[in-house]
Amino acid sequence: MINSLFMINESGDTFMEKHWKAVLNKSICDYFYEAQKKCANPEDIPPIIRTPHHYLINIYRNHLYFVAVITQEIPPLFVIEFLHRMMDLFEDYFGTCTETSIKDNYVVVYELLDEMLDSGLPLATETNILKELIKPPNLLRKVTNLVTGDSTNYDNTFANKKLSHIPWRPLGVTYRNNEAFFDIIEEVDAIIDQHGAIVMSEIQGYIDCCIKLTGMPDLTISFVNPRLLDDVSFHPCVRLKKWESEHVLSFVPPDGRFRLISYRVATQKFLFIENNMGKRGRKPMKIDSDTQLEKSRESARQCRRRKKLRYEYLEELVADREKAIAKLHEELQRLRSICQHIDQQGVTSDIHQELKQWMEDPEVINQAQ
Repeated sequence: MINSLFMINESGDTFMEKHWKAVLNKSICDYFYEAQKKCANPEDIPPIIRTPHHYLINIYRNHLYFVAVITQEIPPLFVIEFLHRMMDLFEDYFGTCTETSIKDNYVVVYELLDEMLDSGLPLATETNILKELIKPPNLLRKVTNLVTGDSTNYDNTFANKKLSHIPWRPLGVTYRNNEAFFDIIEEVDAIIDQHGAIVMSEIQGYIDCCIKLTGMPDLTISFVNPRLLDDVSFHPCVRLKKWESEHVLSFVPPDGRFRLISYRVATQKFLFIENNMGKRGRKPMKIDSDTQLEKSRESARQCRRRKKLRYEYLEELVADREKAIAKLHEELQRLRSICQHIDQQGVTSDIHQELKQWMEDPEVINQAQ
């Protein structure tokens, strides 16, 4: 599908390229540069540029251009979606997807591209599966690779591991405190006339999740009136048949942060009542107030219990963080002593063996990450 990929900065320099089939010359990007000169803003560049023998499909994000070269007609949104997933993966691995971060981790970038595409066809795009195969870069791994001379980030034990049958969630996920957070974010676009009546309104909403649950949890979310939602877009974890039949969200969530659903609520008819108040006339009004004291007391008790549990959880969380920081400080002191020993006596067999054991220690690796 994708023959080549070129990464171009705002100055027009190609700082990285990847070829899955025949190696193409950089001159193929001249068609992209011509389209770039005709546009005042980077967002105005046509996403699809046709050449005599190729199609250039590009996206602009984080002040970078990603140009994919294809040789046959395919759905353009397929390629655009892959390019955005690739950038999301880089941000997950490196924190930010910039020219500097890509250059500093070019080995990991090439390894990820080799695993994501097979002969130009998408093979694996889920972050959790790729992290099982290619470990994200961290300080400990960089120091170890520098000392041992190993430049690869592949997990040597991956061949002996049992893979998850769910591509977006790895096996063996464990948490001491199981938590699930859901953020419902909605943006309202409305047009109001001079009299204050709403002419048009629309809601764009999405649900962002942060899941920290042990094992393979199966979650279900229901809405009061799900038929109001239009143009719904789901994460691949959502069971589509369940939504179509019962209008509930049933899914096995990925580990960590992800966007579960995005939707739109179309314009609905509003009943506008104009309020006119004058000095003349008299209209009696009666307001009755009723308070259910027993329910208020029970609500107060529940609130106090929730606050107490929250305080206990925060105290436990702070204690765990302090222990983790102390442990990490000890490991850093140990690393400094090893580096001083290497500067004075070189890499001895004892130091090499100690580094190897340290690199394979899962507790140290988790703390470094």
